[in-house]
Amino acid sequence: MSLDTKIESLRLKLIERMPRSMVLDGAKDPIAMTAPVAEPLVGGQLRMIFALVSLLGGLVLASDAETHSFALIAIFFSLFGYLFVDWMGFFSLPPMLAYAAMIVSAIFCVSGLVHIDLSASPMIWLEQEQTGNRHLIAVSRLLVLVQAILMLQAKTRRVCEQLCIFCLLELIVAAVFNHAITFGILLIPIGLLLAFGLTLLARDATREQVGSLFCRSVERKDQGLTPSKGLYRSLMVMLVPAVILIAATFFYAIPRTTTASRSQGRGTALVGFSDEVRLQQFGQMLQSNDVAMHIWLTNQITGQPYTVAGKGLYLRGRVLEKYHSTLGVRPSSAWKALGGHAITRIMGLPSEFNPIRSSDHNFFDAVQVQIDCESIKSSALFAVAPYHQVERGLDVVHEIDRWTLRREEGDEFEFPEYSYKFGTHAFRGGIQTDMIARYTVGETEYILNAASPGEYQRDLLDFNPTLMPIVKSMADRIVSGIPERQRTRTEIAKRFEVFLSVTGGFEYTLNLNATPQRGVDPIEQFVGFDRRGHCQYFASALAMMLRSQRIPARLVVGYHTEDYNELGNYYVARQSHAHAWVEALIPHSELPGPIYGQPEMPEYWLRLDPTPGSNVESISAQRVENVFDYAKTLWKGYVVEVSANKANRDSASNSEMAAISTSRNRVASWLERTIARIRSGQLGGGTLAGGGGFSWSAACLGVLAAIGIFGLLRLPSLLVQRHKKKSSESVVESPRIVFYAKALKCLANAGIERERWQTPNEFARLAVGLVDRDTLDPSQRIESPLAVLTDAFYRLRFGAEGPSRGESTESQQIADALRQLDQRMDTWMSKQDSRRTHR
Repeated sequence: MSLDTKIESLRLKLIERMPRSMVLDGAKDPIAMTAPVAEPLVGGQLRMIFALVSLLGGLVLASDAETHSFALIAIFFSLFGYLFVDWMGFFSLPPMLAYAAMIVSAIFCVSGLVHIDLSASPMIWLEQEQTGNRHLIAVSRLLVLVQAILMLQAKTRRVCEQLCIFCLLELIVAAVFNHAITFGILLIPIGLLLAFGLTLLARDATREQVGSLFCRSVERKDQGLTPSKGLYRSLMVMLVPAVILIAATFFYAIPRTTTASRSQGRGTALVGFSDEVRLQQFGQMLQSNDVAMHIWLTNQITGQPYTVAGKGLYLRGRVLEKYHSTLGVRPSSAWKALGGHAITRIMGLPSEFNPIRSSDHNFFDAVQVQIDCESIKSSALFAVAPYHQVERGLDVVHEIDRWTLRREEGDEFEFPEYSYKFGTHAFRGGIQTDMIARYTVGETEYILNAASPGEYQRDLLDFNPTLMPIVKSMADRIVSGIPERQRTRTEIAKRFEVFLSVTGGFEYTLNLNATPQRGVDPIEQFVGFDRRGHCQYFASALAMMLRSQRIPARLVVGYHTEDYNELGNYYVARQSHAHAWVEALIPHSELPGPIYGQPEMPEYWLRLDPTPGSNVESISAQRVENVFDYAKTLWKGYVVEVSANKANRDSASNSEMAAISTSRNRVASWLERTIARIRSGQLGGGTLAGGGGFSWSAACLGVLAAIGIFGLLRLPSLLVQRHKKKSSESVVESPRIVFYAKALKCLANAGIERERWQTPNEFARLAVGLVDRDTLDPSQRIESPLAVLTDAFYRLRFGAEGPSRGESTESQQIADALRQLDQRMDTWMSKQDSRRTHR
């Protein structure tokens, strides 16, 4: 007996032992069933869908410079996997090798959070305190790498389901720290693709379950089936509103939970003005394009708008002298203003300085400055120093030796908008001076009556070399490179400024994600290790380097802008223009040249800006949208303020007009902020979730948007149905009773048609009235035959039975009545035609 004969005999015996139900149901060969069967691959349509899902899932995680690599990885592996694995079928990763690659990826992603210290206990520990978004970034990197590995595998149902799960995880992670509008935009196609892909997966799974009950020929025939166009349309109608609803609610109504998002309302992780400076690693700082103030510069001699050249316009708001650091596991530090000492407050601005020599007027420009300051959570006002009074009645405080303005102290949480003017001699040829006289005329006597100026100067020299040894040694090394004859305070300060901004290898960034070093001062870590930070770090480092060389120094915070609106001839300072720089106290003997437009004083403040690229490239990255900003300014100047002034004159309507003006101004400000966020790509996720809670307004907005989109999608079909309904209503349905239908047709030929709303009796009376009124011969009237037909119709239509075979008399009556109606209508129509002919 041959081998084939033995196998066939064994197969027949197995079939005989199988239950009869399995044989009748078309079970497969029992020998073939014992062999391992490879998991079937999904169709080409599903492969493309999940390749797009993988690509978009990586894009949604890319929210800043540190996560841009995620988008590149997602794009590359999605295209590479689809082309070479799914389409051409060149290769695919075996499941075991893919799992091993995922394990390696996980180890790589968490390696930055695991610390090994053989001298500590335990020797291996995981960083539990989050620095910025480092934990979330590590998770995001792992998700993208795992998706890339899945794209290199053959696309079975299992792999597609895993891609779907990881894409959903990416959405969850992205919802936590991605505030860009792109997240909300990408959420819609991802939702549609996932919903459609899962629908197709479920369809294929159903086919496999049903196909196992039939023979292979039926399976092959079924595989050729494709969803109809109606199925696609129905899916879109159902899915699009649902996805829009989920996207709107998920993106705008649910608050974010990252450090930056939680502290946005406090201003510590948002670029903007603050009364103090905090140095701490808290992740990516956000930039706000909200307008802080409008500045008009006018030449007092010519009355023409004055423009600034060079390094732009510096507006000082606060002076900070005291530095305090807290060392520990996560060191932090802060700059604050001193409370007293030689700082004496007087009401009103200083008087204008008039030089003795008239020729000195040729070396400075007399400029008048008008500032419209928006509402702010600080009493600080902003100025160009040195300044002087040009109008009376300003409710502001001038702080001597600080050259800063502020409003009167109050208990207000948010100070309202304020407009004020002052004059200045700080410009020459469009260049703002970097030298400010320490005092102005008449202020010396106030200083003598106050605490000793030496005490204030000692505060400006406060420096602890044990906390900042690298800062001290670096400053000493730079000073040692200066020849002794040139070693003045001015030269040392300029060398330090150039070192930090140009030659020292420092980098400007808003992403504060460095790992804090235990027991290391933030300024020391910035100078000695990180060399990356924003303007506050650069200014703090320069101030401490100056103090280490016994040069009094302090921080100044305010705004630095070059945004000029040519339509309105004014400058705009936005929150993103908030800046910090340094002032060093320089003796008169070390000045590089004469100072014009200011009184001669023993000491001067030298402005130093060590931030790299602190000019138009870094400060004015977002240009002013001139037309809209100018329109808003005109609205405020000619509508809001005019209405307010009129309201003040009309006491009877004062409260009503003030409320209207406030409402209009709020609407204009809201529109401006919204357009600025859209322009910068930061229509903030979770911004409607005020206070960190759920936003019902955003949820309702999402529901209304979904209803609107659903209505738009359903509108064409509703219009078609309505048109069909009207068309059907205009045509009276022909009765199913034959003789009555013939009667109606006979009357219709004469132009007498029944309306849908008419009953048979009503129609009969109408027809009799139209025909019999013109018929003098009673034998030619239609009342009798039409009554017979109408009564018969009622009996057959609403009765239980029609005429039987034995009721030949009634049938004959109906036939006679129908014949009489036809003849009499012909006679009536002939008479009507003859009458029209005679006429």
